[in-house]
Amino acid sequence: MRWTMRTYDPSVYKMKSKEWGQIIALSAPLVQTGDVLSLGGKVYLSMAAHARHTHLLLVRKEYRLDLTGLFLVCAQLSYRFDGPIVPELADSQDAMKMPASKELNRRLKRLHWRGIGLYRDALEESAETCGDLYAPAAGAGGRFPRHTSTKWEYCDLPQTDGIKRALLCYWSGLLTVPVPGRIINFWRTIEAITTKPRREQLFDTLATHRIAPVHAQLYRDGSYSGTFNTTTSLQRRARHRRRQLLGAHGTSSAVMHYLHAMRRSKAAHADVFTLEYDDALGFSAQLDDMDLLRCLARLALELA
Repeated sequence: MRWTMRTYDPSVYKMKSKEWGQIIALSAPLVQTGDVLSLGGKVYLSMAAHARHTHLLLVRKEYRLDLTGLFLVCAQLSYRFDGPIVPELADSQDAMKMPASKELNRRLKRLHWRGIGLYRDALEESAETCGDLYAPAAGAGGRFPRHTSTKWEYCDLPQTDGIKRALLCYWSGLLTVPVPGRIINFWRTIEAITTKPRREQLFDTLATHRIAPVHAQLYRDGSYSGTFNTTTSLQRRARHRRRQLLGAHGTSSAVMHYLHAMRRSKAAHADVFTLEYDDALGFSAQLDDMDLLRCLARLALELA
C-alpha cells in the first residue's frame, strides 16, 4: 500500500456537486489544506478543497461505494494518516446516495438503535476518543499530506482480500480503546497479509527499515510550533521494545511466539492475564507490545 506523487487532474477541482456520483462528509484528524488525494482515480479525498471547513469523499459516477466500500476507504485513509477517520453517515438515503442506507436505517431502528444516526455518533465519538487517548505526542494536531504545485498523492484502491482485511483490522485497532482489543486488531492486520516466516522477517526488518512518514502539526501552550513526523516516535518506541524482547527471548522466532502466545491468543481467548489492569508493570508491557505490533502492522501494509 504505497502512496506516490502523481500529476493531478485539474478538472477534479472544478467539478460541481451534481457531477459526482456520491459526496460523503468525513470526521477526520486532518488539516484543511485544500489538497486532494486520489484513490485509484475513482475516489478522492478533498481536504476542504471543495467545501470550506469540510473533508469530503468524492466518488465518480461510474464507481459507487456501498457501506462496506465506504468503510474500506476510511480504513485506507486511516492507515495513510495513522489516525481514525470515519464517515459522517447520513440518516436519509438521498443524503448518502447509497441504495442500502434506507434499509440499514430501518433495520437499526428495529434493533432499538434509533437508526443509523446513533451508529454515526458512536463512530465519531470513538474516533475522537481514540485519537486523543493515543495521540502520537502531546500537542499533536491535524495530519497533512505531501504537497507540490502540480502533483497530488495517489494510491490504488485495495484489490486483494488480504489487503482489505488488513486495512479493516488496522482501522478497527485505531477505533478501539482497550489495549487488548488494539493488540489483537494490530496482530490480525499482520496475520491477514503474512505467513509465519514473513512475520519473523518483518520483525528483523523493523530494526533498519524506516516506515513511511505521517506529518502532523504540533502545538505548544496552545500555539502552533511547527510540524513533526508521527511515525518517528512510534518506531523509536517499537525498536526499543524490540531490543527488550530480544534480550529476554533471544531470537526473532521466540519473540514472535511470545507475542502470539502471550498477547494475541490471550486477548482473543479472554485470558485473565491480558484482562487484568491492576499490575502496573504488566499493563505497561501491554502498552509497549501494542506499540510494537502497531508499528509492525504499518510495516506489513507498507511492504505488502
